[in-house]
Amino acid sequence: MRSARTRPAELVPVFARAKELFQRVGDLPGVAAALLGEGSCLRLTGRLEQALACFERARTLAAQGGAPDQEAAAVVGIAMVHRELGHPERAQERLERVLPVWRDRGARRWEGETVQLLGLALRDRGDLTAALAHFERALALAAELDDRQQQLVLLIDQAELRARLGDRDAARGGLEDALRRAEDLELLYHQARALHALGDLHAAEGKLDEAVGRFTESVRLWRRVGIPRWLAATLVRLGSVQEKAGDPAAAADARTEADRVLATMETSAADAVGRLHRLSDA
Repeated sequence: MRSARTRPAELVPVFARAKELFQRVGDLPGVAAALLGEGSCLRLTGRLEQALACFERARTLAAQGGAPDQEAAAVVGIAMVHRELGHPERAQERLERVLPVWRDRGARRWEGETVQLLGLALRDRGDLTAALAHFERALALAAELDDRQQQLVLLIDQAELRARLGDRDAARGGLEDALRRAEDLELLYHQARALHALGDLHAAEGKLDEAVGRFTESVRLWRRVGIPRWLAATLVRLGSVQEKAGDPAAAADARTEADRVLATMETSAADAVGRLHRLSDA
């Protein structure tokens, strides 16, 4: 996730308008590019089925227009949606298919992001050791490119995985490091991700007050960033921990807000939030 000042929902009509303009002049690569942007924003706002349709259409048009980079980017988008819909095996198959394309074309940034996404698919399939190896490879690529935003994403991914593997000290160190870096760079998305993960870690350790504090701060940032699926997921976790901490009124408020956010999303995306909650609360 690249940091942006504009909320994804605000960009959907911008890309839709660009798509119409490119269609009028018969510019297939232009239409494909607009569809990729539209699909990415739709995915972030919880409209996964619509996003999938955009990516599928972009792939077709990119192939017709002789734009292999766009075609490969569309396959990555399709894989991301499949993983979020609960089909990591489909995501893995597509990502493994497209990874050699990036390597052949020397697209190092895309190669690194695809390796990271493969790590997420492997993690979701329960192959935690292989997932960690992919995160480490992707982090090395990000460091080579001095891609600080991607490095932060991977530090968080690694730390979350280390927590699941039982190494809470390493997880805590990685998350606190990521949070400091994100604050220094004023990257709200990455701050919110790190805070959510720290909340999960505190909750797992039984430190409920600390967990509530981390989740509350994460919710505040997600409201600013405007990514409904993460806002809803964090609200659900916040309510769960507040209930355990003996504050049912606050828990009810968090669940009510989460329900309002989930109501704006497709059913498939809301189900994905439920899977994320069950994973975090395990």
